[in-house]
Amino acid sequence: GLKLLHDGGLFFGHLHTSNVIVDDGVCRLMDVENGMLGVPSALRPAFIQLRKINTTESIDVFCFGHLLYEMTYGRPPDSVPVEQYPDVPYTAVVSVLQSILSAEACKSGMPTLSALMQTPLFSDVQLQHSEKLQIKVPSRLKEALKTAKESLERRLQEEQRVCHQHRRLTRAKSHHGSEEEKKRRKILARKKSRQSAFENEEDVSVRNNNNSGSGASSPPTCPSSPTPPSTTGALPVPPPPPPPPPPPALDSPSSRPPPLSSDGAGGGRTALLSSIQGFSKGKLKKSETVDHSKPIT
Repeated sequence: GLKLLHDGGLFFGHLHTSNVIVDDGVCRLMDVENGMLGVPSALRPAFIQLRKINTTESIDVFCFGHLLYEMTYGRPPDSVPVEQYPDVPYTAVVSVLQSILSAEACKSGMPTLSALMQTPLFSDVQLQHSEKLQIKVPSRLKEALKTAKESLERRLQEEQRVCHQHRRLTRAKSHHGSEEEKKRRKILARKKSRQSAFENEEDVSVRNNNNSGSGASSPPTCPSSPTPPSTTGALPVPPPPPPPPPPPALDSPSSRPPPLSSDGAGGGRTALLSSIQGFSKGKLKKSETVDHSKPIT
């Protein structure tokens, strides 16, 4: 039935136990129009996780394998892909199930219906009048079916892409929050801090060496500025003593300031300012002093 639909340019997309009936030994497919009308498949949550199932033909083959598993073991598979297959009297059934539901098949892609019909499970089956069966579809309907098929496949591939990104993000978050990853990040942080501390120590030692090597050629500093302490262990050089204060002026008429006038505070201030402005350091002479602080013996 699926081969007949595919040869006529149609697709099923809803193959499961509720859409298959056996009438007088004849297997019939029901609700063929659901897939053409855009109704989601009952097994869509299963094959949306598998990016190799991205065409209508591969969807029908996957649904057929799911149906064959349920017919063989009396229950649907717990999960897909399936790795364990209980023993059954017909080993040919297990080989067909493995070609559809195994992990390798889900990664590499589904087999075609023509390849399945060549397996021992179907090669010995004689189909009566199968060569005369044919579905005639008008050309206008074929174009509409082709458009619906392409739209369904694009939507499926986009959903698979989003689902794949979500799985990758979930795995990344789970790995980032694991205890092993936390320990690894702590070890890396410790190594980084030790490396930065070692680099800082190297910078300080290089700076000290540069300072000690450039001490002889350093430019002279101002006498009034304090000398910075040396970092090489030598004693600091004391600053030079301040210059001695100027000697007192001689009591001479030329060096005396003019007497203050008695005409009030204004005249005295004017005389004081004029004496300050007329002061000349060159007129000063060195004076001799006698120290009388020691006792006379």
